[in-house]
Amino acid sequence: MAEHDADKVRAYLDEVFRGCTGRLALAHQGLGLRNTGAGIQQIMRWTEDGTYAGPREATAKVRDLYARRQPSTYVRMTTVHAGVESGTRGVEADTAEVVTLWADIDIAGPGHKTSEPLPPDLESALEVVGALPEPTLVVHSGGGIYPLWLLASPLAVTGPEVLTSAKALSMAWQLLVQRVSQGYGWTYGTGVGDLSRVLRIPGTVNPKVADQPRPCRVLHDGGPRYAPGELAAWVRGQEPDLVAEAEERAKPRASVWGGRGWVDAVRLMNQDSPFQVLTETATFGDVLYPEGWDLVDVSRYGVEYWQRPGGSSSPYSAKAYLGDVPTLVVWSESAGLPVGGGHKLTIGRVLAHLHCDGDESAATRGLLRAARGDMLAPDWATELPEHVLDALRERCTAPAEPERPRISTVVTA
Repeated sequence: MAEHDADKVRAYLDEVFRGCTGRLALAHQGLGLRNTGAGIQQIMRWTEDGTYAGPREATAKVRDLYARRQPSTYVRMTTVHAGVESGTRGVEADTAEVVTLWADIDIAGPGHKTSEPLPPDLESALEVVGALPEPTLVVHSGGGIYPLWLLASPLAVTGPEVLTSAKALSMAWQLLVQRVSQGYGWTYGTGVGDLSRVLRIPGTVNPKVADQPRPCRVLHDGGPRYAPGELAAWVRGQEPDLVAEAEERAKPRASVWGGRGWVDAVRLMNQDSPFQVLTETATFGDVLYPEGWDLVDVSRYGVEYWQRPGGSSSPYSAKAYLGDVPTLVVWSESAGLPVGGGHKLTIGRVLAHLHCDGDESAATRGLLRAARGDMLAPDWATELPEHVLDALRERCTAPAEPERPRISTVVTA
């Protein structure tokens, strides 16, 4: 196995994360095994490793990974807050500081899955970069290049608005690189612009192609650093239509699941309680948006990250897990909901705590009144989406009894 160069690892991390106070997140790929059904096959296994206090600590971890023969090491291109879940790189909402914009331009050759046309050589890939502002540095990953446009100083993500703006700028930059690449006849995937993206670290090797380890190295450095506004203005001046598209793509969207594919779907369908109907037909957005909550991120695994009204010192206040039965786990003491992993709140229970002091019977009565069109129904229930009220009406309210004929007694003298 090729040796890594700890000095180059440290120099790169020092340069990219200069002036940062957030933590660095590392991830790596190591050798693993997979049962293909026809036998055991050796593969590169992806492992999200954890976060480290700064370049010195991260460099020591890379050295440790090499000692354990796990050389394929990456670093997240934004820093993260303390408290990111152990064993992960975090999600976009965990971003503490934005330090760079980047591109990931593949060069045709082994190790790439796409059949679309790629730049055939390094010179062709650099032509794409030449049509953009001068990068601060360019890294050769072994299979392509990463031009980086470093910021003059870290951009601290202090709230959802800054996060959304940073996501939009990163997406606009990816769309710009895609358009430039297409002008040369090459394909470029814009899915590498999320703020939790990891890129390979110079001073390590790229072992993606068996028996052909290729060094990851810096090709060019010493370029200018930029203010975020300079890069945003450059996109706006070159391709103004990309800005609106990027802003739209950067907006987080709540997931809609509708009850399909759950392990216990049959059980839910057979028990028509109001809370179970909510589980099947409503989303956390239906009950949290009206109360001023913001959806700040959705992970690639479908976990939603929500921020309470008024913000918080943390990047998010609660996480919604959209598994067999969607549940919300709240971490902010100021959210007005039960706190901690021991409280897994369904949509119905969230409504009960938000509007009925946790009284689930009172919440159920409110839902049924809204479904029946009762004038005494609470506003929070009547404002649920119409399809939710329709399902409650159909499955949880008894049909009106037919009017019985009156029996009159005629008294005769």
